[in-house]
Amino acid sequence: MKVLHIVGFYPEFGGPYTAVRDLTKELVRKGCSVSVYSPLPMGYDKSKLEANSHLDEVQYFESRGFLSHIWPSYSPEWSGSINKINSYNLIHIHGVFDYFSYFITRSVQKPYIIEPYGSLLSSVINKKSRFRKRIYLHLIGKSLLNKSSRIHLLTQKEAYDLGKLGINKDLFKIIPNGIETCCPSNSPPERLLFKKFPYLRGKRLILFLGRINWIKGFDDLIPAFLNVIKLINNAHLVLVGPDNYNYMKEVNKLIKIHNIENNVSYFGPAYGEDKTMFMQDCEVFVLPSFSEGFPVVAIEAMSFGLPVILTENAGIPDIILDANAGLVVKKNKDEIASAIIKLINDKKLATEMGRNGKSLVKKEFLWNKIASKVIELYQDVLRNKVT
Repeated sequence: MKVLHIVGFYPEFGGPYTAVRDLTKELVRKGCSVSVYSPLPMGYDKSKLEANSHLDEVQYFESRGFLSHIWPSYSPEWSGSINKINSYNLIHIHGVFDYFSYFITRSVQKPYIIEPYGSLLSSVINKKSRFRKRIYLHLIGKSLLNKSSRIHLLTQKEAYDLGKLGINKDLFKIIPNGIETCCPSNSPPERLLFKKFPYLRGKRLILFLGRINWIKGFDDLIPAFLNVIKLINNAHLVLVGPDNYNYMKEVNKLIKIHNIENNVSYFGPAYGEDKTMFMQDCEVFVLPSFSEGFPVVAIEAMSFGLPVILTENAGIPDIILDANAGLVVKKNKDEIASAIIKLINDKKLATEMGRNGKSLVKKEFLWNKIASKVIELYQDVLRNKVT
């Protein structure tokens, strides 16, 4: 089976990139022939591109031309790739609002699966560029979704919101994202965080790990943490992740306004052993987002036995509640603060939730199992394709 994945800006660290990278690795292990095509920003330093030796081919299409200023993933090079794209059995498109989604669905004669990655959640559409997105959906998006062979969704909430948009529910297939391993065996020794940063010794550490971006809910997290330290004076908020669009400036303003500079530390992005170190040595994970499609980072935190605190729109509240793996709250400072205080003060509850989450990850959210479900989806599409 030859499968082509098309995803926006494949070199970028982030949800879709990480999911495509890890999924394709597992698909190859299971015998699929896999390639990735991706747009590339104009003038991007190609020396930063990662090696992808597991893939048959990685091809980049540099964004250029007048239309790229309106549609950043546009490149005239896509038109020259039609014959190569048609040589694949199946196309897996990661995105709805990208030029390549429009191009593939209008120009290529192969069955395709489309994966919106939470971009069609009502909370996402209504928060940013609402009118432009709704016009696109009316003119283009609904058609390309309804003409797909299947629509790969990550959560039940995503399916519910797509149904409200008038998308054919018979096309829906819910398969979550996952992680490669549960608590890596080559993890650094626990408490390494305190050796590297001695000033954190004796602190009760609450971890946020992800992009530093407005959508992650810092407008409530920072004032919530002021309420936390009023009751737990050795609580300390650990922020880890890349500074997205220089938003850390706004977070620092909030920290200063609430006078909690001594209770918050920002460590920048962390990968590999450094990321594992934070997961191992913090007590609670919090993700107070406006909206999430499927927060893999929460699954990673669960794999390390961390109880998690998520807002209602953070993608997987039903999963967290059903497994009793954490607390789900409304996106407001009082509920976020109360949840953090509850887990810090109730060690027995926190341990039980952490254990439940870790067990769930092993059972449901490892890429090995998820890739098998994706292959079943591919086979179903190819068996039922119109010839």
